[in-house]
Amino acid sequence: MRKRHLLMLLLAISLNAKKKNPDGETQTLALPRDPPQVAVGETARLVFNVSPLSGKGLLSQQTRDAMKAILKANGGVPVVHIRAFVAGSGDVRRVPQIVSEVLAEKKMPLPSVSVVLAGGLPLDNAQVVLEAISNGRRDANPSGLEFIAGEEATADDPLASPQPLLEKAVSQLAAKVNGASVVQVSCFVGTMNNPAYLVDPEPFPWRRGGSGANAKNSAACAGELRSGSARRRG
Repeated sequence: MRKRHLLMLLLAISLNAKKKNPDGETQTLALPRDPPQVAVGETARLVFNVSPLSGKGLLSQQTRDAMKAILKANGGVPVVHIRAFVAGSGDVRRVPQIVSEVLAEKKMPLPSVSVVLAGGLPLDNAQVVLEAISNGRRDANPSGLEFIAGEEATADDPLASPQPLLEKAVSQLAAKVNGASVVQVSCFVGTMNNPAYLVDPEPFPWRRGGSGANAKNSAACAGELRSGSARRRG
């Protein structure tokens, strides 16, 4: 009788094990979806945010921290597009994956993601900065947006400070904008000499977006402004 009970117990355990995993296959976690190639946003509601630079941790941690900062800054609204400037030796392919992971955890739609490999960022150990365009809750640009590219300022000396070049690039962009309502400016320099100046907002009338690096000593700025505000054309 004891043997019969033991056999019945073993049979019950075997049946329960089969019910839990009927296929007998190893369970694996689903990979995060890739971001879409194209995303659509409502122009009137687009808002722009830039993540703060951080030198804490490696690329993965900095990207996650940057995404948290973006979602806090935009009030948790859906992100339409992210442009990531990545410096250092980290695997740039991880950036779109981490963006997908962070937003999938929050059950938010995925934005399109473009990654720009930069020669450096103006903070020690910083490996990534994110520029984000999001769909706001209300109209911020009722007449639409315009995207303005400034002319490049260059110098013959590759070791010269980027400060005068950056000032010239900003002045060129300001001449095109001519008092319009600017929502974001991104500046790019070809040398990281005097990096503290690059992140100091005092010399500029607008906050800047990201900063990359070119092969020569140069500076250029591009901006987004609200249509319908004062601007000299031509």
